[in-house]
Amino acid sequence: NNNNNNNSNDDQYQTKYWRFDQTSPRYTSPTSLVLSSIPSNLRVPPSRFEDIESYIKTKYANPDPENTTDVFLMEYNPGIAPIPLRMRAYLPWNARYLLSLRVTPHNFCFPPSLTDRLSEDVKQTMHSLNHMGLALLDDKYQMIPGHDVVIDIDRQLEAKRESYMGEPAFVDYRLFTLNDELYLHINSDTVILTKLRLRSEGIGAPNDIAEDSLLKKMDQHPIKLKNLYGGDRFRVTLLHQFNTIWGEGKKSVFGK
Repeated sequence: NNNNNNNSNDDQYQTKYWRFDQTSPRYTSPTSLVLSSIPSNLRVPPSRFEDIESYIKTKYANPDPENTTDVFLMEYNPGIAPIPLRMRAYLPWNARYLLSLRVTPHNFCFPPSLTDRLSEDVKQTMHSLNHMGLALLDDKYQMIPGHDVVIDIDRQLEAKRESYMGEPAFVDYRLFTLNDELYLHINSDTVILTKLRLRSEGIGAPNDIAEDSLLKKMDQHPIKLKNLYGGDRFRVTLLHQFNTIWGEGKKSVFGK
């Protein structure tokens, strides 16, 4: 009997395997997206793909972490979340999702041997620049014209590292919706979290002043972000300072 019981327990806890390509969610509208708001002069010219090492070394001949304009940018690490129903009244009629992207020169798109040959100050200067890209998508996951932006978020929040020879302040911008609220969370020294408010210029009549006043009475301090690229039509507000999911950040802006 004991042997039978042991065999029964073994069967219950046997490891099971599934093929990831058979268990993953079904693709509904696969697409590739790029941020049209990134100026063309900040893209790597296709003609330089074959000599990308020379291109990078020329671009960063004098590495300067304060330089945010004479750089090249790539977007990757997407996040996506449905836009809360109550927020859609103040956005284009067909807005259904918000897309987030990490926008940075730092990438692994080229052979590791190339990256390894770059000097440390060049690699760290590239790594230190991490903008946040946001875009509104329709129900087919296509970008809505005039509603994709790039935001230099760490400088606006005075969280930019004083030395570029360390890790960047913010990387990997992710989104989720919970209880009809839209949240942004970011990898930093810790994982940090805040709520977002989205607005499109001239659409609806939101009473943001009253909402901001109420938040301030609750010791929350909304931060209206300025867009680095993409114009001012699409506006993004952090509804409060960051909370940490675990641990505590190094600066007060990270919150608790």
